[in-house]
Amino acid sequence: MDSGKKGKTINNKQELARVIDEFALFNLYDLQGKNITGALDILDMYEFQETIQSYSVQYVFEIITKGVEEIRKLEQKKYLMPVLSEFFPLYHKNWKPYEIRRKKDWTRIF
Repeated sequence: MDSGKKGKTINNKQELARVIDEFALFNLYDLQGKNITGALDILDMYEFQETIQSYSVQYVFEIITKGVEEIRKLEQKKYLMPVLSEFFPLYHKNWKPYEIRRKKDWTRIF
């Protein structure tokens, strides 16, 4: 870190939790109903949550993709207009699961 910058770098999770606990109170519950009362619990949960959320994005993406595929089949069979699948250009089978989990910005299609 540049010596001209103000502040100090917090190097580990325990030190960060200690600093946060000095000025914050927590009374939360995790997904299993366990009471969370400290910053260290929240930091541990955050590491776990990031993995869970990436997989849930993948599963929701796959569900929507299956729905869009059915819409496309119906449109081809019945020659429906307007073409509803044009509203879903992002959802197609070309995405690999790891690409879906890694994508951070879903506002940009390509």
